[in-house]
Amino acid sequence: MRRVGATPGARLAVLAAAVALVAAAGVAYAAIPDSGGVVHGCYATRDGSLRVIDAATGQSCDPRKENALDWNVAGPQGPVGPAGPQGGVGPQGPAGPAGLGHAYEVSASGVAISTSSTPVVSASVPDGSYVVIAQLWLTEIVGPSDPEPEVVCGLSVPFSSTGTHVFLTKQQSTTFTSASGEATLVAAVTLSGGTNQVDVDCSSSDGAVDAHYANLALVKAEALN
Repeated sequence: MRRVGATPGARLAVLAAAVALVAAAGVAYAAIPDSGGVVHGCYATRDGSLRVIDAATGQSCDPRKENALDWNVAGPQGPVGPAGPQGGVGPQGPAGPAGLGHAYEVSASGVAISTSSTPVVSASVPDGSYVVIAQLWLTEIVGPSDPEPEVVCGLSVPFSSTGTHVFLTKQQSTTFTSASGEATLVAAVTLSGGTNQVDVDCSSSDGAVDAHYANLALVKAEALN
């Protein structure tokens, strides 16, 4: 018996039907769930079978024998759970570096310096430890043709009991050049007299020197090491 093969037209029709089936399946896959995340289905009342439909393409349940059933893929958000127990106290970190306290600054200008100790600039500060810096710019009153004077300056505080001064630092001697001179004094001191007066005192070898400008700064520190 001779087998008769399918004609080219028949084979083409079968191929077209297969392509259409695959395309339809692709559309259904892409539309389930729908754009809102909802899955649509039909529940058969006779035997409980369930089928998923693509509502976007017009598919629907048969009301004579099926009930519509929809559900979300993600589901509704559940209630907030109870708060967990409080954690324990963490370890204490290392202490940071000690900071500086207040700073005090005073200045003076045009103070004539005599041959005896002359207060040039002063500051009153409370008890505490301080870094003290004083700067002076000095000029000769008479003129550059005269012998250059020698000026001695120092930082000092008075004794609370006697009122006499004691120097915080070794006095600095300044020899003039071209009728002018400069002095810088630095000290670290702890004061405990209640209200403490810190002075910059100077004396001149010929009494003809003027403190053109003087600046005194005190920075309070946590401690002096």
